Amino acid sequence: MAESELARRLGARVDEPLELVHPDGTGAGLGTLLGAHEAPGQLHRAFSVHLFDAEGRVLVHRRAADKALWGGFWTNSCCSHPRPGEAPVDAAARRVREELGAEAAGFVERLHHVYRAAFEDVGVEHEFVHVFTGRFAPERLAPAPGEVDGVRWLVPEEVDALLAGDEPTTPWFELAWPRLRAALENDPVV
Repeated sequence: MAESELARRLGARVDEPLELVHPDGTGAGLGTLLGAHEAPGQLHRAFSVHLFDAEGRVLVHRRAADKALWGGFWTNSCCSHPRPGEAPVDAAARRVREELGAEAAGFVERLHHVYRAAFEDVGVEHEFVHVFTGRFAPERLAPAPGEVDGVRWLVPEEVDALLAGDEPTTPWFELAWPRLRAALENDPVV
């Protein structure tokens, strides 16, 4: 059997373990990165982080062009999957270090949601996503080239414009930002 396009894009990471979940977020066992992202997709735990600076700007980044899914798309500050047994908040802090090359503080889970989205004919995201905010200093940024192709610090209105504009944005960012922005009106990060 020929290797799938998704398997080719994931390379050595195809067997990376991740936590499968039920729609209510309770654990449902272990899967692999490849198995969870092949159509029709297996529901698995993920997180998204929105980092704010002291001026209330949020960091957005363009995913590296060679990412397996949604390469070259603009998205929130950082997103990934916890390792099996790793708390989502700990995974968020770890991936901020790995993807953005710096430490963030004050992680707060603001909401969670389930979504499913297909990327071309390549693969699927079907995730239970923990959405976090955190605080971050722009001068500490050192993005990993294999993860990030560009960054912007945007005020919330500029994030709204990015999502409404012509540049491609990820489906999880499009879903989470309006809900997060509404939640932050009553409980701001800064």
